[in-house]
Amino acid sequence: MSHTPETPNANPPAPVEPARPAGYTSHRQASIWRTVVSIAWAFFGVRKGADYEEDIKQLNIFHIIFVGLAGGFALVIALMLLAKWATA
Repeated sequence: MSHTPETPNANPPAPVEPARPAGYTSHRQASIWRTVVSIAWAFFGVRKGADYEEDIKQLNIFHIIFVGLAGGFALVIALMLLAKWATA
């Protein structure tokens, strides 16, 4: 039987990150402002494919849902006010 002595200066194993729910992105990667910019470009329909792929990796799904709903609501209100102004 061979015995391998432990070296005192061996590097400890890297810490294992706990499992996260689907759609979770850490705070240092996700930001509300980045989400707002991405959703604004998506509303105009001028988002590049490479930027879209990067957003998928870095944005938090909960931020996307919140900002998308708020943006949609704001767009509907703006269109209603525009229609009211145009018919006045």
